[in-house]
Amino acid sequence: MRRRLLAMISVLTVVLGSACAPGPSAVSPSAGSGPAESLKGSTDSASRSEIAKPASAPATTANAARPAGAAAVAGAPAAAPVEMAQQGLPGLDRSIIRTVTMTISVTNVQDAYRQVERIAIEQGGLVAGSQVRQEGERTTATVTVRVPADPATYATTLERLRGVAEKVVEEQSQGQDVTEELVDLDSRLRNLHATEDSLRGLLGRAQRIEDILQIQRELTTVRGQVEQTQGRKQALERRADLATITLQIREPAALGRNGWTAEGTVGEALRALAGVGRALLTLAIWLVVWLPLWGPALVGLWLLRRYARTARTGSPAPATGGNPA
Repeated sequence: MRRRLLAMISVLTVVLGSACAPGPSAVSPSAGSGPAESLKGSTDSASRSEIAKPASAPATTANAARPAGAAAVAGAPAAAPVEMAQQGLPGLDRSIIRTVTMTISVTNVQDAYRQVERIAIEQGGLVAGSQVRQEGERTTATVTVRVPADPATYATTLERLRGVAEKVVEEQSQGQDVTEELVDLDSRLRNLHATEDSLRGLLGRAQRIEDILQIQRELTTVRGQVEQTQGRKQALERRADLATITLQIREPAALGRNGWTAEGTVGEALRALAGVGRALLTLAIWLVVWLPLWGPALVGLWLLRRYARTARTGSPAPATGGNPA
């Protein structure tokens, strides 16, 4: 029983270690058709034997594994397609996450927003988010649209969006190539699925409670890694399938476009009047708050002035000092 347990633990160690190793797709010559298709129907031993073939293999075998457009290297060694795939062959389907930021100036922001929404829908996309703001006398909007990232639709959408603007103030575009990351995620998924199958086989043969619990823990860990890897792969694929275009839509300031206007002058006068009203209201509030301090002093001053006036009125008139006639 001890030997049996040791053998089972050794197998578990080897199987779990294989899940962390790079997948066979890292050296797959079929870079254009994807790692999953190049290894379909082959066992692990068959893959190792293919990798171990000498560089002088017949040209027909090498050509069968090459993607379309690679016929010019038919006489090259078997390792040549691997090196070329790493450098990036022209014509291969690349997974690129495209993002564009564009600032445009328009006469009417609301009309421009409706045009942008219509363009996105007609191009097979959607409006992912929008926000409209009033900045002083100007209305601005931020609209995010997502459209299919194929070259034709992508280029047509950008051209139509530029046509909405009176002036394109700024435009920035970026592309992130995630092809290699997707290939690596595919390889990891295959290794994790193989590890999961091996662990399930061991679980079916395990008899001791300790062994069953240990294998179940490993299965839980592997399953979590599978779900995490699948989620990352699906997120990258969704981002690569739809290009993201963010538009800053704004209209020029009224005074900047037309100079002096009656509407602008009235607006400035009203804002000034509102400022004076706020100042007077603030002063009144301060006077009311400080009334308990300056109120008694003001009343006392008033009483003092009244007493002084009364005293002057009741006093006798001064003598003239002259003799009667």
